[in-house]
Amino acid sequence: MLRLFLGLFLVMTVGLVLGLQTVDRAFNALLDGQMQSYNREAVRGQAWSLAEQLRGLDGAARERQLDAVRPYYGLGLSLVETDQLSLSDQEKAELAQGLLVIREKYTQFISRIDDGSQLLSIMLPAEPSLMSFYIAAAYLMIAVIFRDAAPPEHHKLLECALRRDAKAAQAILTTHIMDCVAYTLTNTPANLLGLHRLSGKRQSPELAAAPS
Repeated sequence: MLRLFLGLFLVMTVGLVLGLQTVDRAFNALLDGQMQSYNREAVRGQAWSLAEQLRGLDGAARERQLDAVRPYYGLGLSLVETDQLSLSDQEKAELAQGLLVIREKYTQFISRIDDGSQLLSIMLPAEPSLMSFYIAAAYLMIAVIFRDAAPPEHHKLLECALRRDAKAAQAILTTHIMDCVAYTLTNTPANLLGLHRLSGKRQSPELAAAPS
């Protein structure tokens, strides 16, 4: 029975990860056109201004100009040759139409300067990676909210597993899940930290004294 619960936990964990990745990739694929249009509109003004400053200058003068303006833009600015980028046919067509080529998940923009082979690369600042913090905070919140009711129920589930009592374990697990869902949906903001549970295992004096 314990093996069954461990298997269910593993399947649920893998399913959650796969579900999140599938939803994220599906929406990225469906909204790619809209995201590209939005990001082009957001950056094309700066790209045009920079290209205007570089147009008419030679390679060394362009580098000096970028060094002069780089501190005021907060962007990763660099000059690249067309051969270095391995541009696709679609990207070449976009540059020929005066459009920005977008790469690296909408964080790199490549712009024409003139009819030459040298292009302007614009990199957005890296976003802070907060996913690990969000996951840890979510688990901590769950642990704080359900800290009083979960351990006894988990102990009962372990006892059922040792007795190989699947029906009793299923009943306990169903009650536990429904209690958690009902608590999350109906609890007031004042009870966010677990001051009151539907099971009545923990309640603040103020809530106990309040009329129902």
